[in-house]
Amino acid sequence: MEIPRDYLAVVRHNARKIISPVLLDVLRGDGIGEDFMQEQILVALEAEQGEMDLHETSNFAQRKVYRALINYGYFREKGSSSYSRREMDEEENEEQS
Repeated sequence: MEIPRDYLAVVRHNARKIISPVLLDVLRGDGIGEDFMQEQILVALEAEQGEMDLHETSNFAQRKVYRALINYGYFREKGSSSYSRREMDEEENEEQS
């Protein structure tokens, strides 16, 4: 069992596997780039507190990054490797306000 020395580096490495530089720019443009960075820090902290090994940390990070994108309104179409943002209709927009 290999314990990572730098959990944040493992989390960021796995996030880069999922998020392209273009998508990261889109996240920043949507005003959630900083939030996404904080998500990564929290994931690293959870992994460290759980004393996860490298494999567990990688899987955990990928699941959490994917879930964060879903929560921000992004989705990946079946068979595609890129993400799109789900457009909310007016009713959904009012519910979130």
